[in-house]
Amino acid sequence: MDATLTQQITELNAQGAQLHLQGKLAKAADCYRQALVLDDDNATSHNNLGFLLAQQKQWKEALKHLQKAVSLAPKNANFLSNLGQVLAGMGDVQDGLDLLHKAANLDPANAQVWDNLARLRLNMGDAAGAENAWRQAHRNAQYDARIITSLATAIAMQNRHPEAITLYQQALDINPGYADAWAQLGVSLFLRQDYGSAREALQRALTLDAANYTALRHLGYVLMSLGDKAQAVDSFKTLLNYYPDTDSVRLDLAVILLSQSQNEPAKQQLEFLYRNDSHNDRVMFYYGLSLYQSGDKPQAFEIWAPLGESDSPYKQKIAEFARD
Repeated sequence: MDATLTQQITELNAQGAQLHLQGKLAKAADCYRQALVLDDDNATSHNNLGFLLAQQKQWKEALKHLQKAVSLAPKNANFLSNLGQVLAGMGDVQDGLDLLHKAANLDPANAQVWDNLARLRLNMGDAAGAENAWRQAHRNAQYDARIITSLATAIAMQNRHPEAITLYQQALDINPGYADAWAQLGVSLFLRQDYGSAREALQRALTLDAANYTALRHLGYVLMSLGDKAQAVDSFKTLLNYYPDTDSVRLDLAVILLSQSQNEPAKQQLEFLYRNDSHNDRVMFYYGLSLYQSGDKPQAFEIWAPLGESDSPYKQKIAEFARD
């Protein structure tokens, strides 16, 4: 391949990468595809395009390009790591995990590979494995606030909140404007029942990112714990406006509305949930409770009937209502 063609491909990949970082995915993909027209054996172009397609959850097409990238450059840790993530995303978790371990062994100084491995471990429910991988990432990127925050979150998931809080504070010393670090700090403070400090941290997160899911949800919990149920309702309503398809948020909102005897708005939320998930114990219980508190006891017990005949944790509570 002559030097001019090689330069064209390099420039197209660089332009694509810049557009990719700017979130202009369609234009970035066009650059990568143009590079592949010039040379279908360019591993970087296949990797870049495959990674972009994976972000869009176009798994099969992403897999094809990443497999080609790895076949052309089998010792490139980044390519292996990206392929591993796609395999895991497609449900082939063990093969994905094996590839990520292989990538980490090939390039142990690559913080991004360790970060990818840690996130997969966390998704698998292995907080200790995620912590170990993020410690490796941290050794190679000591001043990366995102990696420090991720490490702290894995530690917090193991109920080691004082250690996690110290790390969140380190991350914020490096990047005071990192909303996720403030949000996760607020969660750990909340779990330690330091509600005043938790509220401050969560509100700081929301000044930086008004739609931060973790901050909005846990601010609602903090406000409930502080007895400020009206503001807690506002927090959950705001969260539901940002994430209208999240049933757990809708249920949280309904429960707090019930606790304030706002039965009608609670019942509206619970009717919606019950139509879509009539076998969820928690939805069934609180939907029945909204009916019970509204005076429609026969329908409440009709909704509760399956719970009363099962091993549901709500069975005893329903029996108490039946005795009233």
